[in-house]
Amino acid sequence: MDKARFRHELKYVISEKERRILDTRLQGIMQVDKNGDNGCYMIRSLYFDDIYKTAYSEKLAGTPARRKYRIRTYNYSDSIIKLECKNKRDNYIYKESATITREEYEKIINEDYGFLLTKNNELCKRFYIECTTRKLRPVVYVDYDRKTFVMDAGQVRITFDSHVRAAPAHYDMFDAISPAWECMNNEELILEVKYTDMYPDLVKRIISPEYGVFMAVSKFVLCYEKRMEML
Repeated sequence: MDKARFRHELKYVISEKERRILDTRLQGIMQVDKNGDNGCYMIRSLYFDDIYKTAYSEKLAGTPARRKYRIRTYNYSDSIIKLECKNKRDNYIYKESATITREEYEKIINEDYGFLLTKNNELCKRFYIECTTRKLRPVVYVDYDRKTFVMDAGQVRITFDSHVRAAPAHYDMFDAISPAWECMNNEELILEVKYTDMYPDLVKRIISPEYGVFMAVSKFVLCYEKRMEML
């Protein structure tokens, strides 16, 4: 494993009260993500899985080496569409990404994968193989509102993900009014801390163990299970 490509990731479930406290403290030492309105934006991810529910089952089992494929957009817009693969190796994560067009997205949804082989990107070519051999198909939308803080030292990203909600995979990805099911208590949200080999002490002291509960279940699992419950 090339650990130079991987990062650490910590996840916690926190309360809205804790978020307000942390938000105030982080503003003094970190910058808000410039790609958003005061660091805030909406994320929609369309996750893929095979008929054996491999991605879902491996996450529940805690399989040390696993990966999930998704297509991601921001604020329901088609101006930026990303095909992504999130790789997990023990305590490290690594995200691969490729930009696709609205037309290419539509081809994937219609199971027309041939164009992926013409793109100069290893992720696209691997995704083609996965879709044609393992029969990966869309299974659930994962929506949430995110606020992000960044710090150059340690390449730290801290995100607050609120209003995590699920929607059936057959919905229009760019439809801002399509209904979705809330997956968490309204007073709860997810805090994520991502960093390279260095976790700055200044940040670590702010994100202390007193805040929140360590989260082992992913947003994907929460939304997958909500979808199965509601359908």
